Amino acid sequence: LGPSAPTLTVTPTRLTHRTITTTPSTPPTDDSFSERKMRTSDYLTQDKNGNSKKDKFTFVDVAPAGFDHLRSACGMTIVDYLDSLCGLPLTGGAVGEGKSGQFFFFSADRTVMLKTVTHAEWQFMNRILKDYHHHMVDNIETTLLCRFYALYKLKLNKGVTRLVAMNNIFQCSPHTEAPASMKEMYDLKGSFHHRLVTDKQKASGVKVLKDLNWKNNQRKMRIAPQMHNVLSDSMRKDVDWLEEHHVMDYSMLLGISAYPEAEEAHRMSSATSTVSSASSYLSGVDPGRTSIWKHDMGGLKAIGEDEALEDENYYFGIIDILQEYNMKKKVEHAYKSRLMELKGKNPKDISAVNAKDYGERFVNFMQSEVIEDPSKLDPALCAAAETEREAREAAAARENLARESSERGSERVGSEAGEAADLPFMAES
Repeated sequence: LGPSAPTLTVTPTRLTHRTITTTPSTPPTDDSFSERKMRTSDYLTQDKNGNSKKDKFTFVDVAPAGFDHLRSACGMTIVDYLDSLCGLPLTGGAVGEGKSGQFFFFSADRTVMLKTVTHAEWQFMNRILKDYHHHMVDNIETTLLCRFYALYKLKLNKGVTRLVAMNNIFQCSPHTEAPASMKEMYDLKGSFHHRLVTDKQKASGVKVLKDLNWKNNQRKMRIAPQMHNVLSDSMRKDVDWLEEHHVMDYSMLLGISAYPEAEEAHRMSSATSTVSSASSYLSGVDPGRTSIWKHDMGGLKAIGEDEALEDENYYFGIIDILQEYNMKKKVEHAYKSRLMELKGKNPKDISAVNAKDYGERFVNFMQSEVIEDPSKLDPALCAAAETEREAREAAAARENLARESSERGSERVGSEAGEAADLPFMAES
């Protein structure tokens, strides 16, 4: 789990059902957010000479009841979470492309992502955890903030590793056979200062592009007018919350893929059933999903001026929300802004600005440079997209009802079989 971590004899990286605390998904109390569950066990390490040494492994689960309630609000049961995170070994373990130098792990189904965090980020998240929980639960359908599922601390020998579990923004719908393949990925902060991935960097393997790449590629998010105001309002509400907690240096992670071509996606897209007027963008999300930005096979379908654009899907969310505008950032701001002034440039263009200035710049950039003005979209295309979306939602709703009915039938059969086995004349001799 990092350069300083000892080599474990048990490989590959894997969490177990016993390691993670399971609690009933009930609304947490204020005390729940300060709760810590600790488990300690023995493990063996090997040095480069092959000598074994017995040591202690400590696993700390932060606010398990609070996170369990939050996962439930996100549409993820404890069974889903444990199966995803513990069913098979984790993948990844590489350092991300950003400057943070943190390690990233993924569950085998790519639904959950684990990221190492610094001690300062760990402390900050513990301070804002209760407020974060309340904001997410109150705005669960529309918030753009990344969804934190858990916070862990691992103590191995003399090393400490801190991890946060969160949703994978680029994960496709669970009802498609293949995950979405991103043809373009962007990390957008709302600043053009040092925000370009060069051709040389692309050739070296950097895949996530930045603000200037977005502008140079003349990209726009073309979404239905019905969603434009909802997206703007949700972004404003999230940024207000971030400003209130002095958070800055976050970004919009945006992936663009071809619309998933799995059989399920094709069947849902070709559905033509009429639905009631109650079906809208704010209801009928994919089964198991609680975000309106995940309507279309885990993302949001584009409305374009040509057929190619119409086949695109957007996957997006606000990430890196654990950087507080602290003393370190204030010193960085003072130094870099002075350099910008000496060069005759706008000091507000740098990344290290206070939370309010950062938030205003971020929202303005998203509204002017990222999201297409709905008045420029073809009304006929928008109407056709609405009809298609309603058909997909109707198909998803029917499938969800059929699945629930099937599950209830299976439970009833299993219950009847169990009751029958308890009868004397049904017992085996």
